[in-house]
Amino acid sequence: MQISNFNDYNIYPGSIYIHKDADIAEDVEISVGCIIHENVIIKEGSRLSENCIIRPNVKIEKNCEIHDNVEIAYNYQKGMQTTIGENSIIRRGSTLYAGNNFGKGFQTGSFAHIRENCTFGEFCSVGTLTQFEGYTTVGKYSRFHTNVHIGQNSEIGQYVWIFPYVIFTNDKYPPHDICPPYKTHKGPIIENFAIVATSSVLMPGITIGEDSLIGAGSIVTKNVPNGELWMGNPAKFIKNVEDIKWDDSFAKDFGDKNPYPWRFSFKRKGYLIDK
Repeated sequence: MQISNFNDYNIYPGSIYIHKDADIAEDVEISVGCIIHENVIIKEGSRLSENCIIRPNVKIEKNCEIHDNVEIAYNYQKGMQTTIGENSIIRRGSTLYAGNNFGKGFQTGSFAHIRENCTFGEFCSVGTLTQFEGYTTVGKYSRFHTNVHIGQNSEIGQYVWIFPYVIFTNDKYPPHDICPPYKTHKGPIIENFAIVATSSVLMPGITIGEDSLIGAGSIVTKNVPNGELWMGNPAKFIKNVEDIKWDDSFAKDFGDKNPYPWRFSFKRKGYLIDK
């Protein structure tokens, strides 16, 4: 990162550059190679590892961990604001574009890539090598595993689980000019508590209903109603999720209660569900 005017920056041992207009709390830890631009606010208890770049108009709330080689507010344009909620962890090599807003407790795996104008609720996580192509909203407590691809203009609810290698498409007649502000494309809508299993592909504009489950390797071309299991290529209705039973080996450990809808049987320390 080349700095055009060194007079605007305080330079610290190990070549740490902090713009004079940045507001950094006294106990923030900043490692060598970091560059912090103007109008950046970093609150108490936060820590930046080596070679981070924090571009203009970023607010990092309390007790955040920014690991090495992370860039926040990449592709900054004048007036764009970026916020990282308290107690967030951004792991090594991740790139968060300008104009994104992340709720408290947000986490990425390594090398996550989140383009501009996304909004995440509290306690969301985005796995290693997962890509968000921008202009997407995500509700609280939603989780995205490794190598997920989310097309622009998708809408994702609360407590949604997306497993590895899932693809959200957004262009029904490719290749159109799909970049905003034209917004001729529309990604999938995923409603609260839905699950999309490994290697599934969701077609543009479809809705996956609340409490529904998409089986692994499915190609979903139609709307999926609430509380239904769909599988196949193309995906079709299999049964209601409440009719899925544990097999004998799991039943010994988990009892007779059905595994789905998962919100009624799911247990994990620190994971609270608002019914």
